[in-house]
Amino acid sequence: MNLVNWTNLNGLNILSGCLKRVPGRSCRHESEARDGITASGIWSCRCEYCLVHQSDTCITFHLDHIVAEKHGGSASPDNLALSCMPCNRRKGSDISSIDPITGKTTPFFNPRIQDWSFHFSLNGVEIIGLAPEGRATVHLLQLNAYDERLLEREELIAAGHYMVSVR
Repeated sequence: MNLVNWTNLNGLNILSGCLKRVPGRSCRHESEARDGITASGIWSCRCEYCLVHQSDTCITFHLDHIVAEKHGGSASPDNLALSCMPCNRRKGSDISSIDPITGKTTPFFNPRIQDWSFHFSLNGVEIIGLAPEGRATVHLLQLNAYDERLLEREELIAAGHYMVSVR
């Protein structure tokens, strides 16, 4: 992974491709976007795939290349997504997976050009893929793995820390 050259963006330090909070500064910048990174992603401090908030995890999130550099993707902000460790680890440099319904190779959900709520929904604690890209992403990232993901999401929902915006 290339190092991201940004050092401080409105309360966030970005170092070695990871985001870290700056003490005393808010991570939420709803009205701001810089260099093409939207408020729904880095500025909300949520994993752009599973929507867990950075403050609810003990491992610093990563900047994921939506399309890996080895597949021709760039290190520009329009190709970077904030990703929690489980999502980042499972996605790796993959850019597609098999849609479990159609059996066809399908590109992953792209948070820079696609709306989460059109591709996914929350049913209880399960993230449901609504579109082929959503289903392929849920499948490969194992967003509904019982021991790891569902139990964590159940606790976060009960504590009021896990929210999905409705379209």
